[in-house]
Amino acid sequence: MMRPGTPIDPQDLPRSRYEQSEESEARPIARITFGLLLANVLLLASPSYAAHHVEAFVDRWHLTVVRDRTCTLATRAGETVTILVLDEPTVRVRTEGLAYPLRDEPLVRFSTRGVSNVAEGGSCTVAAAGGALLVLREWAH
Repeated sequence: MMRPGTPIDPQDLPRSRYEQSEESEARPIARITFGLLLANVLLLASPSYAAHHVEAFVDRWHLTVVRDRTCTLATRAGETVTILVLDEPTVRVRTEGLAYPLRDEPLVRFSTRGVSNVAEGGSCTVAAAGGALLVLREWAH
């Protein structure tokens, strides 16, 4: 045990969850932060929150869970909008205000069909029937 006032050698400190290289600033280790990030994003879709409007901000993304309802979301023209199925194998989806609209079409879980759409203006509408969707919108550039 060290006595108070004893100088600390940085080599004696435990490794943090951040690495630092000679060329760059400290950066998170992906294996730690990605797992936590993914778990928290999936938690947003928990059936425990089904009766609530659920949103989160992660990095440069605004996440909204749309479960068996219609939701109008603020966007900017040219902004990327991604829609992913969270719980059921297939969810019926209708969108408006996107360059590649879904017209009451089945969106399949683990599919790229709803990825990287483009907002056409100041809002878009996403309607889900039969399950939960995760809608990701860029909010910072």
